[in-house]
Amino acid sequence: MLFKRYQLAHILICVSIAVVAVEFAEGTCTRGAIRYDPEYNNTSLNNTVVQICFNNRWGYICANSDGGARQRIANVICQQMGYSRHSDTGITEIWIDPAPTPSFIEWFYCSVKPISQQNILDCSRSVNSYQPNLKCPNYYIAASNCINTSVCQNGQIQLLDTNAVLLCVNGEWHALCNTTWSSTQAQVVCRQLGKNAQGAIPDNVSVPANISVLQAGFECNGNEKFLYNCLDYRLYSCSSGTVAGVICENLPGPPSNLTVDSKQSDIILHWEYTDRNSDMSNFSVYCKNMIVYSQPHIKFKSELNTLTKNNNATLIGLLANTVYTCCVSAVFPYMKTESRCINVTKGFQEAGSSTSSTISFTPTATATVASSSSNGAISWIGGIFIGIIISAVFVIILLLIIKIVITRRSEDKQFKPNK
Repeated sequence: MLFKRYQLAHILICVSIAVVAVEFAEGTCTRGAIRYDPEYNNTSLNNTVVQICFNNRWGYICANSDGGARQRIANVICQQMGYSRHSDTGITEIWIDPAPTPSFIEWFYCSVKPISQQNILDCSRSVNSYQPNLKCPNYYIAASNCINTSVCQNGQIQLLDTNAVLLCVNGEWHALCNTTWSSTQAQVVCRQLGKNAQGAIPDNVSVPANISVLQAGFECNGNEKFLYNCLDYRLYSCSSGTVAGVICENLPGPPSNLTVDSKQSDIILHWEYTDRNSDMSNFSVYCKNMIVYSQPHIKFKSELNTLTKNNNATLIGLLANTVYTCCVSAVFPYMKTESRCINVTKGFQEAGSSTSSTISFTPTATATVASSSSNGAISWIGGIFIGIIISAVFVIILLLIIKIVITRRSEDKQFKPNK
C-alpha cells in the first residue's frame, strides 16, 4: 500500500513538470508583442489577422469602428513588426465567425500626430479582463496588410546640398515645414548629425518638387539628442515655396601631437590644439593604470584626473615601472571633444637619479556605445526547472500527509481493544 502511494507521488511529479513546462514554454511571449496569427498560414487570411501578447498569451484585438483610427492602428502594427507601413489598399478589419479567442483589447486609439507611435502599447487602449473564451462582440478582428518600401530608418536626418532638413517618417524622406522652425529645433538637428549644436543657424530653403513636405511642428527644449525626441504636432498649413533648413558648424577637434618630456623629475605631457576659441574652458587629462592587482589590501594610485588651461600637464604620483594610458580632450561648456591618448611608462627612480620614461603613441577616439536590452521568452528549460521546484514542494507536502495518515492508522491499530 505504501509503495502504491509513493508510485502515485512519482506520477504526480511527472504530470506537474509537464504541465508547468507546457505552461511556460508554449504560452510565453513579450507583453505587447505583435504577430500575424500562424493559424491562418497557407490560407487566404495569411499575413492578415493580427495577434497581440497579453498575460503571457497570444490573443486578438477587436476592430475599431472608425476607419481612420483602424488605419493608424494598422500603421503602428506594421512598423512595430519591422515593415514600412500599412498598404493603402489593405484591410484593417476582418469578420470571422466563430470569432477567435481570447480577445485582449476592446479597442486601441493611436494619435493623429504626424509621427505615429512606434509601439502599439504607446496608443491608448481598453483592455478586456482575461477570460479564455472572451470574443469580440461584433466578430470583427483587427487586421493589417503590411508592405516594406523603406528607403530610410524612422527618425533619421539628412541635409541636402541646399541645407534642407529631411526627416525619415514611415520609411520615407520628408522635408519639414518652416512655419515654426527656430534655432531650438536647429540645435537638435545639428546635434543629431554629429555637428556643433551651439553653432546651429535655422534657415529657409527650397527642395525639389518630388520631395513631400511633412506638415508637422516640433516643440523642442534644445537639449534633445534626436528630433524624434521632441514633441510633434500637426500643422494644417505650411509656408509655400520654402522649407526648414539648418547651417551647422563642425565640432571642435581633439588635441593632437601628444608628447612626453622625460628630462624632468616628473613626467610632463605636452599637446597641441588648433581649435581653441573663447568658449573653451579647460583641457581634461586622464591617466589610468593598466595593471590589475588581485590583492585587495594593496594600496596604489591607479588613476590621475586633472584639468588645466595650459597645453601641458605634469603627471604627479604615477607608479614606477607601470604602464598608464593618458588621454587629453578639450572641454567646452556644452561638450567635451574626442580624446587623444598616449601610453606612458614611468621608469624606476633610485636615490639621486632622475626618472626616465618610455612612450608609445596610440591615437584613439572616444565613442558612444548604445546598449540595448531585449526581453526573451522563458525557455523550455526554464519551464521544466520551475516545474521541478513546484512539484518538489507539492511532493513534500504530499509525503507529509501520507506519513501523518500512516502514523495515525498505526496508533489507532495499536490502541484498538481486542474483541
